[in-house]
Amino acid sequence: MSNANECNTSEEYALHYRSSTMISIGSFKSAVILCDAKIHVGGQEIQAHRLVLASRSKYFQGLFLPKNNNPSATKVELKDFDPKAVKQCIEFIYSGDISVSMSSVEPVLKAACFLELDELSKWIFSFLQSRIDGKTCLSTKKLANTYKNQKLEDVADDYAVTHFKDIALTEDFKKIDEVYLTSLISAHQVQQTLSPAVIYEAIVYWVKADIKNREASFPQLLAFIKLHKLSSEYLKETVQKEALVKESKVCLEMLVNVLFGQISHTPSPPLSSTLKSNSGSQPSKASKPRHETPQTTSPSNALIIFDESVGAIKAYKPSTNQWMQMQSLPKELDTFSAVVLDKYIYVLARSNQSLYKIEYATKSASWTQVTGRIVNDACLLKLVVETGHIFIIGDVSATRRNSNQSGVVKYGPSDNSWEYLSSLKTPRRGHSVAAVNGSLYCIGGSNGRQDLNSVEKLDPTFGKWATVASLHHVRYESSSVVHNRKIYVMGGGKFMDMLGGGKNLRTDAEYYDPFSNQWTMVTNIKFPRNIRCACVVDGCIVVLASEDSTTGKGTVHNVSMVDLNQARVSVISKSLKIKPTCLAIYAR
Repeated sequence: MSNANECNTSEEYALHYRSSTMISIGSFKSAVILCDAKIHVGGQEIQAHRLVLASRSKYFQGLFLPKNNNPSATKVELKDFDPKAVKQCIEFIYSGDISVSMSSVEPVLKAACFLELDELSKWIFSFLQSRIDGKTCLSTKKLANTYKNQKLEDVADDYAVTHFKDIALTEDFKKIDEVYLTSLISAHQVQQTLSPAVIYEAIVYWVKADIKNREASFPQLLAFIKLHKLSSEYLKETVQKEALVKESKVCLEMLVNVLFGQISHTPSPPLSSTLKSNSGSQPSKASKPRHETPQTTSPSNALIIFDESVGAIKAYKPSTNQWMQMQSLPKELDTFSAVVLDKYIYVLARSNQSLYKIEYATKSASWTQVTGRIVNDACLLKLVVETGHIFIIGDVSATRRNSNQSGVVKYGPSDNSWEYLSSLKTPRRGHSVAAVNGSLYCIGGSNGRQDLNSVEKLDPTFGKWATVASLHHVRYESSSVVHNRKIYVMGGGKFMDMLGGGKNLRTDAEYYDPFSNQWTMVTNIKFPRNIRCACVVDGCIVVLASEDSTTGKGTVHNVSMVDLNQARVSVISKSLKIKPTCLAIYAR
């Protein structure tokens, strides 16, 4: 404590004194006076004072302080650094002053981080954040990632999503990896605010920047594009003529699905206007089915078909050879795959990639949304029921997964639980699925480069896919049913047979015995061609097949009964003018 006779210098004077002292020390360095450290970098020598360097740099402290047993070190070799950047860092130690631009900042940041100049590094990160724009965003993200600055990386990520259109055609965009590209194009804001054409052109631009190494990824990336929202003119004049599309079976399939009307282009009201959510809100009046006919009997023991031509579910009862129209099917609730579990029909909606259910035996029931978006592309997925659970086999959304949890989702209706299981060993589409003895089977299809006859099995208890015996033939878009604890796979063929009009699709079947792990051809029955869907009714296989030779997507269909014991196929309902949008299922 000072007494009354003492007089202290002012804070302002003290600051000025310290500043002038550093200026004097800096002039000593410039004149190479009393310098005791030599820094060699890029063939150049920088002389400085060890005391000053160690006072601001943890790196130099480690070299010069006595406790590190190297008090006499005077020479420092810095390899792979820019001499100008190192000089700027040394000047910053002496003066606290530096001048950088976006073109020169990277080597300075590299040197500052290596020399552990924390204050300079912090200042540079702040500078980078203030300069983020369409041209600098991706390079800034790269620097933030390299030097472990999560805050700056998050800012860059947010900018990239918000201004995707601005960054998509820059030179730096060509250099991002596939994982980051996928995270950008699958982001909710990008999907909801940008035209699919913008995302499509960005993907093409990225792939062509390194086509040799990226071409194989194009089909998976194209699956993120909402092709059904593009105009027919754009699809035909731009997408169809793109070489990346023409040379990929998977991409051609996507395009064919859209151009042939598998995905509706008809504008529709918001989903919320016709569907009830789980939030407890009251349902709106559903869209009235076109040409509605009354539901006159129970839909139990019936084949369920989603008929787009009348906008409703139809049920066919083989026992009475009777069709009945059930609940309406709002146009916005387009479907791709469906299953029956207990008293509900569950469908996967193509429009918003979500799961819905309806109590099919109650005529006045409304559709209820079970969950929000859980998948990237509903067209790649199949549903199957086993042990009271619904399994969604395909690729789950990037917003709901981590890198180790993609491929299969398990949903438990009893407790509304979700669980992500392991990925398929071979990613595929156009496959069929079946469940028997507590295990799931994924059968045939295509991996985008070749048609497959391979089969994988998943025991949900252990959670890993294993390869089992292969089919005798490749089968793309086949139909599978379980009969007498054996899996029967019917029809299908090569992917190019689908594009060729369906005339060469297979009319045979083969079955799998899980106990012997063997496939056996069914040689005594000729199955219908262009089978759309199948199920087992009263010990017989019932199939819905198109009469048209247009990849099985025509509007005239026959329902046939396949009696395996009698080796006989009987058409039980002929020339049905329907437009099914979902595989048929069997409601008990």
